[in-house]
Amino acid sequence: MDAAPFIENGRTYVPVRYLALALGVAEKDIGWDAKTQTVTLVMGERAVSLKIGSAFITVEGGVYANSAAKQMDVAPVIKKGRTYLPARWVAEAFGYAVSWDPGTKTMLVYPPEQEPQPDPTPATGSTWLRPGTGRFSRLRERWPLLTSGAFRPRR
Repeated sequence: MDAAPFIENGRTYVPVRYLALALGVAEKDIGWDAKTQTVTLVMGERAVSLKIGSAFITVEGGVYANSAAKQMDVAPVIKKGRTYLPARWVAEAFGYAVSWDPGTKTMLVYPPEQEPQPDPTPATGSTWLRPGTGRFSRLRERWPLLTSGAFRPRR
């Protein structure tokens, strides 16, 4: 990864492309509108849109029959030319369960049907950000490129 996640205002921010791919969004379904500075991620019937500097996330499709805008406590940012999204908000918009281990400062993202485990060792299909191991990965075979690199969030 050429841009590292970071923690700001108690939230973990991850570069849009790495976050989207780790959650299962196809490369072709990651959109950027430079004019409006809006990121749109599409997976299945669900579309999630976030605008730089705006504390609103819009979710369409899936269990959301109509477009639903929800206020977040943080906003997407651009740092050094890279777009970063608040990981928890995006993961939850796609139906994932998210937990945080304050002892290891590890963010764990689980498929909706999987209960978070007290041990931060992720199960197959989960995504995690664990500063101590320098890993941010999807354990499915289709995402082997995300199993290497420095993914340690910085404050």
